[in-house]
Amino acid sequence: MAELKRLRVREAQSRDIGLFRKLWTELLNAQRGQGSVTQASEKTMVLYEALFNTYVENHLEGVVLFVADKGVLMWGENTSIEYDDKTLIAWGDFGSAVEGVKEALIERAEEWAIEHEYKGILRQSFGTVVPSKGYKEIGTLLFKTLSNG
Repeated sequence: MAELKRLRVREAQSRDIGLFRKLWTELLNAQRGQGSVTQASEKTMVLYEALFNTYVENHLEGVVLFVADKGVLMWGENTSIEYDDKTLIAWGDFGSAVEGVKEALIERAEEWAIEHEYKGILRQSFGTVVPSKGYKEIGTLLFKTLSNG
């Protein structure tokens, strides 16, 4: 845990769109290798870049985080999936496992979610992805309850 604290996790700003595009493309390519049907095409990147802007500009509540140019995470509220009004959609997280980047991103995002009174995180399950620590399977989705106290 102390090693994760040394990694500098920062919130994205509008000017980070180029870095987001680069890292999100890497994330989509990695997920594709794990069984996701989503491709890093021009059309999908338009969607994800719109989400990035929506969260960074506070049109919807959410968080986009970076660890230098080594990792990215985007979680936020979503009006298209009705599960719980205080459940975040985990759009994705990507980082070097060797350096603990992904773990640092997730740790900070969970802290952010608890600070913003979210009760849980909903994420997609596909292919060979095994439920992460604390997640339970709900059909093709994974859900994690956050402890707010």
